[in-house]
Amino acid sequence: MKLGGEELVPPVSRDPMTNFLIDFGIVFTGPVILKHGTLHRIWSRRSHGIVGLGIGYALHGDGLWRGSTFGVLREGVLDTVAPRNKYFGLLLIGQAADGFAETLKA
Repeated sequence: MKLGGEELVPPVSRDPMTNFLIDFGIVFTGPVILKHGTLHRIWSRRSHGIVGLGIGYALHGDGLWRGSTFGVLREGVLDTVAPRNKYFGLLLIGQAADGFAETLKA
C-alpha cells in the first residue's frame, strides 16, 4: 500500500509468485498506451514497440489493486483493456515472455 491504493484484491487461488513479487516486483512508470487486442498477439508480433510483458497488479480508479498482465514499452506501459493508475509486477523478456504469452492464448 506504500505505492498507493486502498486494498489488494487477492487472487482466486494461492499464487506461487506472491513472495517473488514482494521481493522483486517493480513499479512500471511512463505513459500508458491503450491498444485493443490480445496481449499474446501483440507480443508475438512485437507490435506497438512492446519490449516485454509485465505480470503483477494494476491500480484501478476505485483504489483497488487487481491482478494484471500488461505490455512493457521502453518508456511506458501498454494496456489492452483500459489505462490504470499504476502498474506493479515482474518484467518478463525473451524466452520467459514467450513462454508466458503462450499461457495467454485463449
